[in-house]
Amino acid sequence: MTNQSDQAGSFIEAALVKLEEGNSWKADIAKEVLAIGDEQKDFHKKIGVSFFRAFQMRNKASQVEKTTGTRGEDPVQKPESWLGFCQELMNRICWTAAFQKAQMSEDDFANGIDFSQDTADNNNVHVDIQHISEIVDIDFRMILAVHTAIAAQCNYLTDIEALYVFLRREPDEDGNWMTVATADSLIEAQPIMQEIIEATEEVAEDDFVASIAA
Repeated sequence: MTNQSDQAGSFIEAALVKLEEGNSWKADIAKEVLAIGDEQKDFHKKIGVSFFRAFQMRNKASQVEKTTGTRGEDPVQKPESWLGFCQELMNRICWTAAFQKAQMSEDDFANGIDFSQDTADNNNVHVDIQHISEIVDIDFRMILAVHTAIAAQCNYLTDIEALYVFLRREPDEDGNWMTVATADSLIEAQPIMQEIIEATEEVAEDDFVASIAA
């Protein structure tokens, strides 16, 4: 691994910004993470700080309820949700990295301009294409450290799932979400991601055809 990949950025912040969009539990947590001030510079540690504050906030709410009979203010999401958030963040990191990698592999640039530079600037990752996977590996190690610390704090849980670089879930016949594929690197993840893209496109086509009046 080169010094270039060690010093050339991280996809974590860009992935957090993407997760912040919309209204969902993932967006709620991403907002909490991004709200952490400059007292904590590392974005993976901001995740840990936001979890700990949520954990403490819930404990305080419970103590207030015991004392006054009225529950105090709870965090925006239950602290245990931060465990699943780590996986959602890794999935988004992979999508972000794969998009940048795809742009960098394009040979035909309009007017000789490489528009992948804008993506690199937005993601704050400036490496050659062969180092993109290394950045994802580094990000994974940082998120894994956070996931491990959160899991230790939530040691009362008996079903904590392992963290992967990428994980695909699909609902079974009863609507329960089941893990159908995992990856331990961006290279392993890309075929899984391509299957998701193709499945999404197929559903979109079927929905369009179904919308056509007979």
